[in-house]
Amino acid sequence: MTHTEAEGSRPGDRPQGREHSGVGELPAGAPAPGQDGLSGPGAALLPRRVSPDWVGIRLHWDHLRLVDARVGQGTAGAAVEPRADAEHDDGQVIPALVEYLAAHVPGARLLDQPLARAVDEVDRLVASDWSALDRARRLDLLTRALPRGEQVTAAGRRLGLVDGALVVVYDDGDGRAALPLWWLLRAYGAQDVRVMDGGMSAWRRAYLPIASGQEPEPDDVPFRADLVRARLDELLDGRSAFGQRVAPPA
Repeated sequence: MTHTEAEGSRPGDRPQGREHSGVGELPAGAPAPGQDGLSGPGAALLPRRVSPDWVGIRLHWDHLRLVDARVGQGTAGAAVEPRADAEHDDGQVIPALVEYLAAHVPGARLLDQPLARAVDEVDRLVASDWSALDRARRLDLLTRALPRGEQVTAAGRRLGLVDGALVVVYDDGDGRAALPLWWLLRAYGAQDVRVMDGGMSAWRRAYLPIASGQEPEPDDVPFRADLVRARLDELLDGRSAFGQRVAPPA
């Protein structure tokens, strides 16, 4: 794995004010730690959004976990476990994996195939006209679409997730993959999951460090995913930003 400056950056290009000596503060208007955002009575439960700069000054945090969800942007069906050659057996290049190996946020691990497929499946279900169905039927369909807890546990361990981790997910910038992944990780017990505004595109524009190649394998951690019924209720009752198709603004 190598770390470089963002493509096209030159000495003097970095915007002023990007050097920080301390931990820094939450973006203006962000909810208090441990809370997701509510914008008013009956409004969607919104993900906590953080800026690339906010993430950049926390890259050294031991409990920070970064998840590159670009493989979940409609490409999960073609995704494979990361391989050095980044190709299918038929020689066709896998775009998301190639993009990840070429450039990602330092420390970020790529969402793997089983969880990416689950994210896509739940996303397709919620995007369908399921609001016309009664609650019991929607619950049944959602339960069928969700991955098994042991699948999420295995994927979480490959991502290096641990209890108490600060998890930041990002995609190419439009939230199509980050938003359902935000909901899914919380549905399986992750306490603090945030979405990086603008995704990888915004990270590049901020001239922040870029890594290439594979990240080191995470330590063996005792992560266990358990489905949280309250998260299902949020989605079924239309209180989740994911269920209302409210993408985080870039």
